[in-house]
Amino acid sequence: MSSPKKPFRFNVGFIIHEEVGYSHDFPFEFDEIALDDLELRNFSGVANVGKTPQGLILQADFSAETTLECVRCLNNFEHALDWSFTELYAFDKRSETESELFLPDDAHLDLEE
Repeated sequence: MSSPKKPFRFNVGFIIHEEVGYSHDFPFEFDEIALDDLELRNFSGVANVGKTPQGLILQADFSAETTLECVRCLNNFEHALDWSFTELYAFDKRSETESELFLPDDAHLDLEE
């Protein structure tokens, strides 16, 4: 479960002790949420974390809506956002990948960054 102060931080420690191939979905849903200076509405998505021999693989799909300002006419308009990403969090230096991400010692991933 995520913290109200850090809504995109979640514990994956229990997955470390599972067999390779195990995966777990972490759903996210917010009516409104602010990320730095970006305000999002109708935010929803899922982060799937699975165990591999090298570490934990995270596959995430999200969607939201935001209000943007046209640089030409300066009118506000609604814009839909959809994005996906995949990251591998290595268990140790031997499994390091191009992203150079390692599983934190506290086994909590934070997707806000």
